[in-house]
Parts: sequence; structure tokens; C-alpha cells
Amino acid sequence: MKTTFRAFLILMAIFLGLGPWNAEASPWTEGTKSVLAIRIDFDDLPGEPLTTQAIEDPMGEANEIFKENSSGKFQFGKVTITPTLRMPKTSAVYEAGVDRSNDAHDIARAAGFEPNQYDLEMILYKQHAGSYGGLGNIGGKGLVLYNTISTYIIVHEMGHNLGAGHSDSWRTSDGSILGEGENRPYGNPFDWMGGGGQQPHGLFNVYLKNRFGWLTDAETPTVTQSGLYRIQAHDVPGLQGIRGLKIQRSPGQSYWVEFRQRIKDNVYSDNGAGILRVFDQINDCQFLDTTPETESADDGPLLVGRTFSDMAAGVHITTLRKLEGDPNTLEVM
Repeated sequence: MKTTFRAFLILMAIFLGLGPWNAEASPWTEGTKSVLAIRIDFDDLPGEPLTTQAIEDPMGEANEIFKENSSGKFQFGKVTITPTLRMPKTSAVYEAGVDRSNDAHDIARAAGFEPNQYDLEMILYKQHAGSYGGLGNIGGKGLVLYNTISTYIIVHEMGHNLGAGHSDSWRTSDGSILGEGENRPYGNPFDWMGGGGQQPHGLFNVYLKNRFGWLTDAETPTVTQSGLYRIQAHDVPGLQGIRGLKIQRSPGQSYWVEFRQRIKDNVYSDNGAGILRVFDQINDCQFLDTTPETESADDGPLLVGRTFSDMAAGVHITTLRKLEGDPNTLEVM
């Protein structure tokens, strides 16, 4: 079956199997969420881990990012920050592998803060060792931040709480797009769940937005026939119509096509279609680098006039053009 996709990028797609995908309103990924920030210290590492201002500022920025990404469907409500509370064990004990969360909940309750009354929570502390700044539960409440805080870390770890895995990339060893190779963690340079949170206009990808219910199935339709499709840039607020496309490669595996328009310092993102590969049984998605001859995935989007082909599945995607007079629209087949 030959399928043509038209979008703000123009792609040509030829594919075989199709499958259902339903994005429904979720009480977990939509609505206004209360947040409890529990600050803790230890006998062997005393002192305030972060000031109130140091928490409030990036939380405010993260809230604006979530509101924009979700089109107002998800945001933080009141953020309650505890005073610094002393843990019953030393930092060394916890760093050796003892979980902090139960003790942190107990001392928060003793101080008058009931964690179960809040939708989301963060535990903030200093520790002696560790190179990363946060860990978030996937698909559920709870994250820890230590030694630092930033807007990127908050959005990334809260993204895990909402159910997202990482946005990786696929790096081949033979110079092809789909050949033998390796998964590169955090390899999507345009996505908050990859490396894209460092960019001023990084966004969650269209697959995650659909999964969270922030984009409807009508806005990210599954292609069922060949044709020309117009895709609206999903990083530009207020646009109507198709914001991305799904192509069911096989049961349990799909391709997603997206278009971005606000990263103006990247000519590839500004003029090409992003191609994602999603495996239903793995909570990650892969950005496919359509310029595999270079080391960086920054030039990975499929530029106008180029075709991505999965010969084994009969899937072909061609970016045709940016619509003249409407730079927010990409046509694909």
C-alpha cells in the first residue's frame, strides 16, 4: 500500500500494517497539580540544600514549559516548600543504598506536611557523591533532586513522572539510517526527554504529546492510505489541524513524523521532518538521524527533497516542501 503524507513538511510514506492508537484525557497527565518540595539534610551533611528562591524560580519556568507543551492541559498549582528537615540516618547510610523516600515522608508528616495530600512531590538534598542531578519515577509520583536544580532537570524528571522514558537516537555502524548500530541514550537533540531541553524551544515530541493526551488522535492521525499530508509545526501555539503523523510499521512498532519551527539556529529542524521510531514494549522512543554520515544528530531531520525508506516494511517518507507563505506548514508524502 502506498501512502502519501502532507504536512508542514512534505513526506511520502509507503507502509503496510496499521493498528489502533487512542489518546484519551488522563487525570494523571492533565489538570492543575499541587507540588510538595521536601528539603532534607543529615547529621553528617547539614544545611539547607537549596533556598526557597532557588526552587521557586526554576519551578515557575518549568510550569510555563508544561503549560505551553500541553496547550494549557497540564500545569502546577501551589508549590509548597518545607523547611529543611533532619533525616534519621546519615547521608553516608543513604548513599550506600538505603531509600530516602519513606524517612523523608515520615519527617515531613511530623512537621505538618502530609505527602499524600499532594499530586506531585520532590525530595531535595545534598550528597557527597553522584554526577547526576535527579531521578524520577516513571509513570508515578516521586522524584529526587540533589546537589543542584534547574528548569531542565525539573521538566525532564517530571516527564518521567508523567510516564515518559528517554528520547534516544539510533546510531548505525554502516552509515545507513536503520542498519546495525546502537541506541544512544538522550540522543534526540530536540526533545526534553533527550538532550533538547538545553535549547530555548525544546519540546516533548509528538508521540509523547499524544500519549499524554496533549495532542488528540485527530491532530496526530494514523495514516491509512497514500496521499499528500500537511503537518503543522507542533511547537507553534494556536495552530489548527494535523500536528504529526503516525505510521504503523508492524504490530508493536510505529514511526512518527513531526515538524518544528521555533529552533531557528538549526536549519535542519527548521526545514525538515523529524522521524521517530517507537517500540510499544519499550518506554523509550528513538530519533532517526537521516544524515547518518555525520556524527551529530543535530542535522537528523529529513530535509526537503529527501526520502526515508524502510524497505523491509514498505515504508517510504518524503519531505516535499515548506508551504510558500506559510512557514509553519510542511508537506510530506
